[in-house]
Amino acid sequence: MVGHLSAAGQPTVPCLGPIQRFLDFICIFLHIWLMISVETNRFPLHSQYVFQFIMRVSVELCVSMETNPGERVDAQIFRLLRAVRDWGTVSRAAQELKLSYRHAWGLIERAGVALGEPLVIMERGRGARLSALGARLLSAHERAENRLRAQLTAIADELEQALHPAGRAGRATGRLAVRASHDLALARLRDLLFQRTGHILELEFCGSLQSVEALGRGQCQMAGFHWMDPIDGAAAAAIARHLKPRSHLALHFAWRQQGLMVRAGNPKRIRGLADLTRPEVKFINRQRASGTRLLLDRLLSQAGIAPTAIAGYEEEEFTHLAVAASVAGGLADAGFGIQAAAHQLGLHFVPLVRERYLLAMTRQTFRSPALQALVALLRSPEFAAKAGDLVGYDFSRAGEPVPLPGTSGGTRDRAGKMLR
Repeated sequence: MVGHLSAAGQPTVPCLGPIQRFLDFICIFLHIWLMISVETNRFPLHSQYVFQFIMRVSVELCVSMETNPGERVDAQIFRLLRAVRDWGTVSRAAQELKLSYRHAWGLIERAGVALGEPLVIMERGRGARLSALGARLLSAHERAENRLRAQLTAIADELEQALHPAGRAGRATGRLAVRASHDLALARLRDLLFQRTGHILELEFCGSLQSVEALGRGQCQMAGFHWMDPIDGAAAAAIARHLKPRSHLALHFAWRQQGLMVRAGNPKRIRGLADLTRPEVKFINRQRASGTRLLLDRLLSQAGIAPTAIAGYEEEEFTHLAVAASVAGGLADAGFGIQAAAHQLGLHFVPLVRERYLLAMTRQTFRSPALQALVALLRSPEFAAKAGDLVGYDFSRAGEPVPLPGTSGGTRDRAGKMLR
């Protein structure tokens, strides 16, 4: 297997993960795809990157594949696989990517033929799911995206500055840079906020502690993180190192149900954490420093279970949906994550804990028009309806100010009244 960054002409790490021996027959080329979009209200929206009166440059990873006989797999296949995983049907995936069903299915079929086995499995009455090969391919692609995210973001910023030097000056009122632990409802909030107000959440998913650290260092304007009540001392101390009640505050976003995601029908009869230690059970984990990984470690410690006793504990994915897809695709028997992801991919769910998800920001950001619009939307029936189908979520207190973990601080609203 060979890899290179065609735009830079420099070699990359020639391994995208353990995709087993079929990759021996694939030549992978990594290149940078620049997608430059300029839109105003006068033109139709075509992507999540469109916004009013500002040019936005996004630099994305595009992977093309060729098999030994020289048959090329369309680079769109990764977007299509991700959409099938997220939505559970080929028709909805095609709709989200603005493709016809016939074209989308043709891409899937041709890629399957080129690689020697199907990438998507159709199930009568249950839509579609990724095959084991499809799940491995998408997992490898997402791992590569995560490794390169920082470099691609830096390149995009440089190009945007060159194309529109005054662009950054306009960000303060209409754009919020957000680092957050992966969450399905937060992505919907981002889309709804733009549709209704024109304000933009520049949302980047990373671990909970990484998000808090980025906010404390001024690298973002808002952070999303989660924990199980009562918060343990180590987590509270880590948050307190970066967030201070005098300069930061927090809003409640949601309660979420976390637990074990297992194959439909629960064929291995997994009922709790202790079952993960059985030799025939293969586990898939979240990445280090993610809030979900820290939560799992806390639960294992409370149950007296050593991580080394769990087969697959060191195998990592970067999102709840990626973990669920690994289980649905047969790469693992169980994973740990939110109930909504399990439901979305038709998995059985074993609830273990109810946790709180918070949004933290500086007090200055809280007073900005964009943040005030976000708070109003969080408290609206419209957001409740938009996110109401996410199983395992409770938004009844969304938008309420809450103390930062480990403190008793509050915040003041725009009229100066103390909010707690």
